Amino acid sequence: MELSNFLRSLLSEKYSQEIGLIDESFSSEDLAKLQYFLKAGESPDTIAFLEEGICRGFYLDKEGNEHTTNFFVAPTFLADLNGFIQQKRAIFNLQALTPAKIRVCRLSKLYEMAEEHLIINKLFRLILERAYSFQQDRQAAFIYSDATERYRHLMENRKELIEQVPQKYLASYLGIQPQSLSRIRNLLAQGK
Repeated sequence: MELSNFLRSLLSEKYSQEIGLIDESFSSEDLAKLQYFLKAGESPDTIAFLEEGICRGFYLDKEGNEHTTNFFVAPTFLADLNGFIQQKRAIFNLQALTPAKIRVCRLSKLYEMAEEHLIINKLFRLILERAYSFQQDRQAAFIYSDATERYRHLMENRKELIEQVPQKYLASYLGIQPQSLSRIRNLLAQGK
């Protein structure tokens, strides 16, 4: 989905001028499969709108093990807002899992526009609220659900991930080893 159409889905058509301002501030780029949009240690000063493709967010622990924290399926935004706000280097990675089309803008430019246009400020707030809500749900799932329940939820709500994302990344996202995910899949296939 194009950025302007996504913005129209969040805002009324009467804000076409502001939608145009945002759209003009983003430039087009392509990410190859496994290419990074952001690497840990880099300055998190840009935001991307994912028009096509799937990306993942992940951390590396001290032993170099990857821990997938999120999958981003178009249409959505990619950014390290926490790092930008705190003026710290990125501590996580954003990587394309499929070839991806993105639109990129400097975060400082968006913040400037949000100061000048109330509706852009509102839009920013809506996007942040959605991201915060998603993270709260994910944290609660790790407290209240076991791995099988988390996998079922993924199958029911984000089926495209099951079909397109390698099992090792899905397992990491669920907080389990790939072998455990295989057992869960086998049990569910048997109707257990």
